[in-house]
Amino acid sequence: MNIVSCGSISKVIYQTKAADTKVRYYVTENPNYRKGEGKFYARVDSANVRIFYSFQPNNVYKTYNNVSNSVYTLVFDTQPMLKLTSIDSSVLTKADSLLDSLGYNDLKRSKSATGFVIEVAGHR
Repeated sequence: MNIVSCGSISKVIYQTKAADTKVRYYVTENPNYRKGEGKFYARVDSANVRIFYSFQPNNVYKTYNNVSNSVYTLVFDTQPMLKLTSIDSSVLTKADSLLDSLGYNDLKRSKSATGFVIEVAGHR
């Protein structure tokens, strides 16, 4: 499956479904990345929310479709504002495995992460 948006093409590389939650992992080609976007990301679709996890060289970011102007940044050595949920842990573990199999050694892994801190995203 390919998805085209904003001049980029995304390809689903893995997907899974459990109960009312669907998780898809994508590789995308977009030269104009912003914080919270990246060439590898995961998308979780559940009952009322869509969550995006973006894997970038310096960190992993999480955003929600129903929460504007907030980016959740994965933290490792500091006290998180939000601890990892079971969905976070599942998505991040599978993503690490996929990143390894794809050879994306330049993207951050989630190993040893403690949770997320919340940042206010800038306007473009």
